[in-house]
Amino acid sequence: MVKINQTVGYKPPAVSDVVEALDGVAKARALLPGQKVTVQTDLGDVVIKEVIVQPDEPVREVAQTITNTGTAFFKVKSPDMLGAAQWTVLRNNRMTKVSMLHQQWLDDYHERKHTLLPGDSLKCIFEDIVSYDAYGNEIESRTAIIEVLGVISPQRLEQSEMELDAPTP
Repeated sequence: MVKINQTVGYKPPAVSDVVEALDGVAKARALLPGQKVTVQTDLGDVVIKEVIVQPDEPVREVAQTITNTGTAFFKVKSPDMLGAAQWTVLRNNRMTKVSMLHQQWLDDYHERKHTLLPGDSLKCIFEDIVSYDAYGNEIESRTAIIEVLGVISPQRLEQSEMELDAPTP
């Protein structure tokens, strides 16, 4: 059995996102008193019991924000062609969304001055900004590409360069 946290591209959700989603489920369930509510999933049906919605707890506040910068390769999975500049990339074998802040490179890309093919990577200067609560739990994480240093294409072997060994008798 494959554990979900071992799958390629899986990034655990931020605690704040889980709290928000569960809060929404609890509020929606409270609107259906006396009725049986069942959610169908791939793992089977889940019955959501009737609950009494408690007053909202205060939102956890950011106690610390850490910013790291560096140079890395990001394998492009899906560029954003509509201008919002949120690209999906593969980083450390995990899919993640990054903001593209290198406006000149982005403008050149939209004008087709740069070509990206399947399997290409961007060598970039990036910035990670991670916010934590007082207990060290991650509240929010953002990654941004500050500058694109180049497009790196995987080596492509030409047919003439390949040597085909004939089987020996």
